[in-house]
Amino acid sequence: RPQRGLQGAQGAEHHGGVHMAHVGDAQALVVQFADALARVVVAGPDEATAAGNILTQALGIGDVGNLAQIRQMVSASWKPTRYTPTESGAWNVAYERFLSLRGES
Repeated sequence: RPQRGLQGAQGAEHHGGVHMAHVGDAQALVVQFADALARVVVAGPDEATAAGNILTQALGIGDVGNLAQIRQMVSASWKPTRYTPTESGAWNVAYERFLSLRGES
């Protein structure tokens, strides 16, 4: 399955899922993404881009001390939404079919 490749990604074991910012109206797509990967997807706030820009500028001028402080500020300000896979079975079948077409199963 595709998550095999995610296992080697930096921090994949530490975070336990896929983190996304600004999901907005794409919630249905994020649910499909969680199902396809058979992994939890953690979605940040719609304001993530703006907050990141502002906090990076604050770091640049010294109003924020470091990246750890920025992470603490974000965690205290917004609670992420967790999307847990619920229908991965069809994705497993499709992936096995894909592998067989490539001669890998």
